[in-house]
Amino acid sequence: MTTHSTHGSVTAEPLVRLTERGISISVRRIETPRGERLEFDVEDTDTAIRLDAIALECLTWQSEDSFLESVPVEARTAPSDDCVVERGQPAGSRTELTRITNEFCQIRVSRLVTDEREWLEIEAPKLGAAIALNAGAVRSVTHLDQRAFTALLSDRLNR
Repeated sequence: MTTHSTHGSVTAEPLVRLTERGISISVRRIETPRGERLEFDVEDTDTAIRLDAIALECLTWQSEDSFLESVPVEARTAPSDDCVVERGQPAGSRTELTRITNEFCQIRVSRLVTDEREWLEIEAPKLGAAIALNAGAVRSVTHLDQRAFTALLSDRLNR
């Protein structure tokens, strides 16, 4: 069931709820006058983040090690956190949820279910890059700030 809620000029569309090991993340598509965003909201906390297509693309080219290096230590060691990042495209049942685009890039967001867990897959088709994040990894993304995404982008451009 798709429910849209509108607050002023912002529209939110619930996409999926990822749950694993006591962590629940609501994923929503947000449309604002400034563009499309993907929102990760950690349930039962004040922690949420809205990412545009460029920030999402930055995630797609990260290895598990570089992803974890960008996450603050306190976010990596949260109780019951099983932060798992999968490179490429694991085999499983895939359902496309939405696309987040801007003038620079296009991101495809899918729900991926494998034998072991549920993933949020973020794919940059033009780059041929994709990353799958479990609920713990998505929660870790909510602890990143703009400086972290700037550093991820800078690292990519300086290679």
